[in-house]
Amino acid sequence: MPYFRDREQLYQVLDALFTRLKADPVLCAGLSEADFVLRFKYTEPQGQVTIDLRDHSFTWEFGETTLKSDLDMSQSADTAHLFWLGKLNVIRAIATRKVVSRGQVSKALKLLPVINNSFGLYRQALKDLGYDHLIPVEKARKPLSRKIRLFLRRHLRGLRRANSDYLRLDRSTIPLVDEYRKTEPSFRELSLPRSSPESLWDFPVV
Repeated sequence: MPYFRDREQLYQVLDALFTRLKADPVLCAGLSEADFVLRFKYTEPQGQVTIDLRDHSFTWEFGETTLKSDLDMSQSADTAHLFWLGKLNVIRAIATRKVVSRGQVSKALKLLPVINNSFGLYRQALKDLGYDHLIPVEKARKPLSRKIRLFLRRHLRGLRRANSDYLRLDRSTIPLVDEYRKTEPSFRELSLPRSSPESLWDFPVV
């Protein structure tokens, strides 16, 4: 089941987010330095928003517009929701076609350091709109059992011993040469007992 019930709810959440982004002087300044037009196209539900970051501005329009975009990013509304929650790997999403781009993707990737600081604003916007159910509950990590703690303790002790052995090895005297000298092999003749061919067939008869 999609996170957003319809287009109006999707636009409401995005508008609340962008309003908070524009009100933050640091985030707004970082975004407005991009100097290009970005369009997000959504499915399930269908919709789009065009963001104008030219001339040190930050404005947005929902739905159809005559404004030409420099970069289009197409994705599902659920994928966009996970992105603004900070739970989407953008590079992997583009590689796996969860996010389809048309234009210079490098421009959008330059905004990631700024956008990463806005994930908290998205969660706050959802809370203020009464959409707490759209915020995933972070599961608390279970404490390690006693057996696992003992295993890790013994394993780490072994690593410490191995490290000390490596340090001892580093202090060993190992002869080194600056260049390799090629030497010719030498052979030494060995004196072996000789026997006549007849003696080879001289076996005792049983």
